[in-house]
Amino acid sequence: MNGSLYSSENINNLPNYYKVILADGSLIWFRTGESGKCATSQGGLQNICVLVGHDVNGAKKPNTVGKDIFVYHINVDGVFPALQNDCRKNSDGWGCATYIVKNSNMNYLH
Repeated sequence: MNGSLYSSENINNLPNYYKVILADGSLIWFRTGESGKCATSQGGLQNICVLVGHDVNGAKKPNTVGKDIFVYHINVDGVFPALQNDCRKNSDGWGCATYIVKNSNMNYLH
């Protein structure tokens, strides 16, 4: 949302990151918790085990969180969109998956 681009190359050489390219070209990446434990907290969610990113159109542009990349957390209670309340023009866009789930639209892009 704030213009910074995401690239799948950013995750290729980082520890605890794993990615899958699906038949439709979309990309899903996973980051496990430190030492394999469910101990991370973010956006008010506790005991996060895995961070999941979904780039709905893979390597195609815009490669921007909140536009074509959406972030989710998995903890001991289930799967949740990233709970940050930052889905607005100059934000990092991590909270846009939550916006879409709550509002059933992407009106924040307009």
